[in-house]
Amino acid sequence: MSEVDDAKADWRDKRLDRIEALLNSCDAKIDRNADMAAEYAKRNADLIAENERNHAISRAKTEALIAENERNHAISRAKTEALIAENAKGIAELKEAMKWMPLKSGLWTVGIIISAIVCAAALPDAIDVVMKFFGDK
Repeated sequence: MSEVDDAKADWRDKRLDRIEALLNSCDAKIDRNADMAAEYAKRNADLIAENERNHAISRAKTEALIAENERNHAISRAKTEALIAENAKGIAELKEAMKWMPLKSGLWTVGIIISAIVCAAALPDAIDVVMKFFGDK
């Protein structure tokens, strides 16, 4: 072979070596990218699983709070209805009592007037009894 052929062969070998080095470098980058993609996929799967666990816990807590709120609401409603019934009973009793108030106060007034009349009618006799007791004839 001639020098030119040797130079061409060297140049071709160097060129092939550079191409091979570039391909190896690209393969390494592809491998690193594939590893990173797998790592990110694993991280994403872990984050999704953690998010789902947290969501399930949060949902359970929310449902427990809703159930407790409904129980408390039912208890409060029952207490309120009992108080309303008790107040209605008290109001009915007061209305019944108030119905007789004018009559009772009228009877008291009549009783006082009758007592005053009886006392006034008996007053002269009482004065005579007292005067006789102390010696007035």
